[in-house]
Amino acid sequence: MTLSEIFRADFETARAHSDIDRPGDTRDPFERDYARIVHSGAFRTLQGKAQIHSPNWSGHLRTRVTHSLEVAQIGRVIAHNVGVPANLVEACCLAHDLGHPPFGHAGEEVLHELLQGYGLRFEGNAQTFRILTLLESGRAGISGLNLCRATITGVIKYPFTAESGHRKSLYAEDADSLVWLFKDARWGLESDAAEADPPRSIVAQIMDWADDIAYSIHDIEDALSTGFMKRTDLENSDLHSRVRDYLDLKQPQLGIPVEEVATVLTKLAARLKNRLLFVPRGQTKQVLGMYVNEFVTKSRLKATRPNPRTPADFYLSVPASSRNRCEILKALTMTLVVDDARTVVNRYQAKTVIKDIFEMYLENCLPSDRRFTSRGKLLPEGKRPILMSLAGDVKRTARFVADHLASLTDAQMQRLHSRVFGNVPASPYEPLIG
Repeated sequence: MTLSEIFRADFETARAHSDIDRPGDTRDPFERDYARIVHSGAFRTLQGKAQIHSPNWSGHLRTRVTHSLEVAQIGRVIAHNVGVPANLVEACCLAHDLGHPPFGHAGEEVLHELLQGYGLRFEGNAQTFRILTLLESGRAGISGLNLCRATITGVIKYPFTAESGHRKSLYAEDADSLVWLFKDARWGLESDAAEADPPRSIVAQIMDWADDIAYSIHDIEDALSTGFMKRTDLENSDLHSRVRDYLDLKQPQLGIPVEEVATVLTKLAARLKNRLLFVPRGQTKQVLGMYVNEFVTKSRLKATRPNPRTPADFYLSVPASSRNRCEILKALTMTLVVDDARTVVNRYQAKTVIKDIFEMYLENCLPSDRRFTSRGKLLPEGKRPILMSLAGDVKRTARFVADHLASLTDAQMQRLHSRVFGNVPASPYEPLIG
């Protein structure tokens, strides 16, 4: 089968529910999915969620939505180069971060910690799957956006069932969605040991690599423009050791020596030599664009079997030298920005805000004789019928609260916390956040 035949097969373009027949609509299935993602409420909220820096700090720094747009552009180019449907990859790239809660990975970490007490988990990619198949609604009476099978599998970076024991599995509560997704599948979920590589669609592999590229390059540009990173920092041997230590902790299988880290960062410093600090310049984009071009153009499509039949029968081949450079640049941002004391303080504040709101909502949402008339009244009115349908189940209510908090922007979460826990009484005329 050709690549086109694989992705255009009925199995890959099938939807969980019958689609609406719109006369005159000549778009292909993946273009329809692209539109549904762009017009979803979950995608709109990404403009108010942090990538690295808070959306409230500066108008020109990247948010989750600008990051997603850049990932989509990079993913489209890779897909075009290797022959995979570009509009499918672009749609998956736009959707890849829908599950991220407010405050970036700090929000993800604290929601996971809070849910563990109820036998649950929180993970960004699993939450994205939940949004696409359950929480968002493209039309009345239908749960989820009713996307094509190829689009949903293209978004799943970690296609493990909860029973697999994998650290980043999909939620057990979403098993019904998985039954359809992999029903009669020619490829599907694995339940091997946690260390085994999951079978991923080539679309998910391209999306994941495009995400790494955008993360490694564009976050450096923001770090340079904010002053968290200076060109002269890159020549510091102490920084080289810190970056290598971070890699040893997070990516020990790569075994990148400090000499390779020093070479990559010193070369980057030399290329940036003439730029003015703290001011974004065309030279910075030109230099960083060289790395994007390398990472994109050296990507190759290869088959895992003689006669590929499914999107999981391919893998994206990238030279080890390019992957290492990408990982070093990502570790550079983590070392100089994410682990900076100023950022750590903000991350601690963010975790406190989410913890306070989670505990407040959960207490108000669970049944109690003392709160019979006020149960759920802290929630926006549209959320209350969903709460009542949970019949007081503690586990399901905890997931419900996490779903709600994850859907808020950074600013909404901060305003809500200030309104409830601040020293200045809030106006009763301000509507609840929905």
